[in-house]
Amino acid sequence: MSDIDSLFFYFICFGISAALFHIGSKRKLRWPIIIAILIPTIVGGLRYRVGVDYISYMSKLMEAPNMSMAEFSSKFGGMEPALWLFGQLPWQIFFFATSFLTILFFYLGFKNFGSKHIGICMLLVMLVIFPQALGGVRQGVAMSLCFYAFSFIPQKRRTAFVITVLCAGLFHYSSLIMLLMLPLHYLMVSKPESEKKFIIKMAVMAIALVGVVIVGFKVIEYVPFLRKYALYSTDAFVEQYGALTASHNILPELASVALIVMFYGHLVKGKKENGRYMFMSIFLMLMITMVGFKVPLASRLADYFIAFFILAITSAIDTFEDKNSRRIMAGVAIAYGILFFIAGIYLNGSGEIFPYRTIFEILAV
Repeated sequence: MSDIDSLFFYFICFGISAALFHIGSKRKLRWPIIIAILIPTIVGGLRYRVGVDYISYMSKLMEAPNMSMAEFSSKFGGMEPALWLFGQLPWQIFFFATSFLTILFFYLGFKNFGSKHIGICMLLVMLVIFPQALGGVRQGVAMSLCFYAFSFIPQKRRTAFVITVLCAGLFHYSSLIMLLMLPLHYLMVSKPESEKKFIIKMAVMAIALVGVVIVGFKVIEYVPFLRKYALYSTDAFVEQYGALTASHNILPELASVALIVMFYGHLVKGKKENGRYMFMSIFLMLMITMVGFKVPLASRLADYFIAFFILAITSAIDTFEDKNSRRIMAGVAIAYGILFFIAGIYLNGSGEIFPYRTIFEILAV
């Protein structure tokens, strides 16, 4: 396909999938949801040499059957166990399975959060998050699993939260830091208090967070299985790739903060725990991204919270009482996703998913 053919291909596939998510959630039918999940799964699974790290993954998967897990981890710098486990199977399964898991757990996360707009949520996932997940495959699954885990916190399902984050760690060790969300929720959100005190605590947390992230990237140089990530915080990496390249999600993060401020009275002030939880998570995302301009890998941590932006923009739809205003806000959310995909993914080349090629090209050689 050409780049423009690929653009329309993605739009058609993602649009049909989102429509089926909408139909399935509204009518409480399973078959549209199943098909909706399968469409991006097939798109992700059938791709060939699409995604910034595709060839790197394929080479590791082909070497994995000849090594023990310890040998694999040693050779590839502490690579997570999930990649070795998938390496014992035909390599094509890895790309189908990871695409499936990424879409599935984002869907279950939005469902757990009680979103009334599953179709729009999943369309935004496919336009904003999924293209990056096709490149950073392992972290795409980890992000999805962590968002699903985050949905357990308001339900006070602590064991389910911890187990799900640990599962995410099998795909990307960076996700293990998300275990801190449980004590942060307890300290920042769960205790009843005034709005003024909540804002002051957020400011203090922001200052502490910046220090923790900066110091943390120095500490991981001394942790064997995390040492590989220290590379991304070095001056050599910044000089070669540029610190800003890792902060590609700054626009959704700024947009989400603007939304949460504009609709603060509806989304946070009146909602208490759930609203404050969303506010805290979006604020964390923005602050970590700011650190990402100096320490590139930090923005990879911010990506774990990006689904809260989608939750915020779709929650803003329900702040309007009349149907026409809700439709306009829904249109704004969809338009944002389309514009982000065109400007950030198609024109900017982020994720390297253009042009789309299929696995059948191997057979044609």
